[in-house]
This record gives sequence, structure tokens and C-alpha cells, in this order.
Amino acid sequence: MKKIRWLSTPVLASLWCAGMLGLCALALADSNSAPDYATEIAPVFQQKCLSCHSKTTRMGGLVMDSYEAVIQGGDHGSMIVPGKSQASLMVKMLEGKVQPLMPFGADPLPPATIALIKAWIDAGAEGAAASTAAPSQPVKPTGPLGPVRATDVAPTVAGGQPLNPSRPYAQIDPEAIAYVGPGRAPDHDLRGPEVRIGLMAPLQGPRKAEGEAMVLAARLALEDRAGTLPGGQRPSLAIGDESGPWGRASSEIVRIVTDENAVAIVTSADGGIAHLAEQIGNKIGVPIVTLATDSTTTQIDLPWIFRLAADDRRQAQAFAREIYTRRGIRRVVLIAERDHDGRAGAIEFNRSARDLGVPEPNRVDLDSGVVDLPKLLATIQSRRPEAVVLWTDDPLARLLVASLVESDASPAIFVCQKAAAAEIGSTHSGAAFTVSRSGANSAAQAKFDERFRSQAGRPPTTEAAATYDAVSLVLASLRQAGANRARVRDQLARTPNFAGVSGGVAFDGAGNNLAPIGVVALPLSGEGSSPGPAEATRR
Repeated sequence: MKKIRWLSTPVLASLWCAGMLGLCALALADSNSAPDYATEIAPVFQQKCLSCHSKTTRMGGLVMDSYEAVIQGGDHGSMIVPGKSQASLMVKMLEGKVQPLMPFGADPLPPATIALIKAWIDAGAEGAAASTAAPSQPVKPTGPLGPVRATDVAPTVAGGQPLNPSRPYAQIDPEAIAYVGPGRAPDHDLRGPEVRIGLMAPLQGPRKAEGEAMVLAARLALEDRAGTLPGGQRPSLAIGDESGPWGRASSEIVRIVTDENAVAIVTSADGGIAHLAEQIGNKIGVPIVTLATDSTTTQIDLPWIFRLAADDRRQAQAFAREIYTRRGIRRVVLIAERDHDGRAGAIEFNRSARDLGVPEPNRVDLDSGVVDLPKLLATIQSRRPEAVVLWTDDPLARLLVASLVESDASPAIFVCQKAAAAEIGSTHSGAAFTVSRSGANSAAQAKFDERFRSQAGRPPTTEAAATYDAVSLVLASLRQAGANRARVRDQLARTPNFAGVSGGVAFDGAGNNLAPIGVVALPLSGEGSSPGPAEATRR
């Protein structure tokens, strides 16, 4: 029988230390290799981020479907500081140091995944290696015509049809979008003596007057439709302040939904707020009625959002037809803010110009809140425009309209709906124009105008009129469906042609308002805010 020889303690210790040193060396070597973007980082972004940050949704102006887009950042600037993970906004939001916590409305990323992203950033945030890109090579000759290069061949889809990049080869059927989930049963009804309708409005900063007008209009809608709901409940408002950074606005939306138990939420003309509300509404099951014009809010197959305003595409088409076709104007300057709504509107107006076969306008991009007005006016006048199109917010539009109508050039000014949300009427008749929906109830419009003036001391803004209609629509759905979010959603989706004070409402299956629109003159200062339907050339 063989003897078992035990190694002495010093020998075992020496072997253990040698083994650990080897493992540490391997770990150190592995830690020195940066995480690979294509195989380790991009899959995380695709799985956790694209629901909000694709080319379609673009929440916060941020797209994360490619390395270049991630590095470019969004409305809040760069998300990544290469080599400095702790200084990177992406890391701060993933760790909850800056609100809202990302991924928005979902479980936080595991610490190991956040550590991986931080390691990638600290290593320089490099993209895919250049060697992984397939070189552009000519296709082998197939006949006497010689080699055919990839750039010579138009891209095609299945069936051999040429792919026009300006037109998708497939899109969502707007009539096929429906909510088939739970929530309609009586045990999902909202309890309590009051049923609240949420309202997100800017209550601080440069848009404060706009928010106050929205709140007053919403209260007038409640007063005009006073009375108890089925079950004896009373309707009331739950008001949230959208001013400030995303985190504050998202917290306000969550508070309205969870603490105030709002049956639905009405949002302002701000496209970023509409996307925040849309994402929360879709995850929790709360209908959203938005005054925003961003067309992407209704392009991603979500059944919980309804857009009251004409979208950017329809506005741009109406402006382009009026400017290029009806008036024959060719010298056009487009002023666009560098935010989510400004970029979206500028893209649509450029597309509309191309569709009409005319040159794209001279474009001037502005940083929100940082505008050298004399320099901007000098730039505009140097281009001798016959028309100026404004895709900005309303405070900037007020300044520009007032200055442009007094300038030597005196161009026709076309103002997007968001810019026309507040009172920016000029003192020159026929100087500035916007779009308006036809189908307004003229009697209700006159009554609303009178009541608003009596309490505010000024005429209602276009956004105030739209807020009145949005709250009225939710109230009408509440009376039919009762205090149940899913049933209110169903009732909004079934809304027949509705004649409001801001124009007609006719939702399609995706929540788009298809009421006809036309170009109308902005009211003069001191006149009523909403032009009557007879003033417009409808499109």
C-alpha cells in the first residue's frame, strides 16, 4: 500500500500564491482590453434603448441605432465623454444621479452591465474596428457591359421593386392599431368621489403665460360640462408642471398617473413631453391626448395616444403649397430651433419642397435660448427672402414676427402651430400666417372666446382653444365609458366627427386627427385668437 505524501504547508502556500498570481495576471490582461462595441455594447443599446431612441421615436432628439448616432447625442448634448465615464450623461442617468433614471419606465440595468458600459467609455468609447467594415468592391463582370459596381445598382426590396428612401416599403396600418389587453372590467374602474383629468402645462419660465392659458381653458371646459359622472363622481383637474429638465417632467407625469389616479392626460404642444407621456401611458395604460405636432408620436403602433393638432408633415405640406404653388415664391428662409420639434419640422418642410420640385429653402438653425437677434435679422435680410418659415417655440416667434414685419424686407411669415401657441399676433394685417383646422363650432367658439377674455383680460391662444377641446373630448368619453382608463381610450378611438372651438376632430385608427387644415392669417394684436373657418383656404 502506497504512502500518501502530504505536501508541507510552505509548499502548498507557494503553489497557491503562484496560481493566484497567474489568475491575477490573466484578469489584468483581460481588463486591459476594452469592451467591444459591436458585440458587447451595441446589443445592450438595441435591447434596452431603441423603444424610445430609434429613428422613429427620437425621445429627447436622441437616436441610438448606430455608433455615430450615439456619439452625436440629442437635445441635451453629448451623452458620452470618451475616456470619462463619470462625466458622461449616459452613465449619470443609468445610475440615477440625473433624472429620469434610464432605461425610462423599465427596470434599471444590472450593475455588471453598467460597469461594462463605463469600461467601454473609459477606454475611449471606440466604435466598430475599421477592419470589420466590408470594403466596397465591384461586382464581377457579367457580360460585355463590364463590371457593375454596387453604386450603380438601385437598392430593391423583395419582388425587385426599387426602394425609394423617402418612402417606406412597409408601414403600420393606421386602422389596425387597437388595444386588446385587460383593464375594461369594472374592478379596474377608478374609485373615489372625484375622477381627475391630468394636464401637463409649462407653469414656469418663458412659456408660463402659455401654461396659465391652458389651465384656464381646461377649467372652463369643466365648468361648461359641469355635473356628475356615471356613479356620482365629479370630474376635476390634476395639473403637472412640464417646465425644467426631463426628470422633473417625467416625475410630474408619474405623479399624476399614480398619486392623482388620472383617467387620462392632456399634454401641451411640446413634442418631448408628448413622447414622455406616451411612453408612460403605454406602459401603465393611460390615454394621452396631445397638442404636439410631432408625427412620430402616432407612428409606432401605440394605441394610447391621440394627437389633436395637425402633424408637422401636414403643416409643412400646407405651407409649401401656399408659398411655392399658390404664391409662386422661390426665395424662402427657414428658421428652425435645434430641438426635437424644430428638427422634425425642418425635415418635413424640406421634404415638402422637394416633393414640389423646388429648391430647398435657405435654412438657419438656432440654439434654444441663445439667440443674437440683431445678427439673426441681418442674416435673414441678407438673403432677401420673400417668405420666412418659423419652426421655433412661441417666445422666439414673438420676437421674430415683431421684428420681421417692421423690417425693410417685409416677407410673408409662416409660423408653425407650436410657435403660434401663444399670442404672437402682429400689428400688420396679412403679415403672418399659420395653419388652422376647419370644422369649428362657431357658436361654441364665440362663447369660449368671450368667457376666456372676461377672466384672462386677453383673447385665448390657439393652444388654449385646443386645450379646451382636449379636456372636452375626455369628459365626453368619461360620460360614455365611466371612470375606466381602457374604456375611455376605446371611447376616444370611436370619437365621431367632433366640432370644437379650435376646429374639427376626426381621429383615425392610429390617433391622428384628419380634420382638414388650411393656411390662415394670424390675428392682429388685440383681436381674437382663432380665425374663423371662412378665412382659410382649406387643403
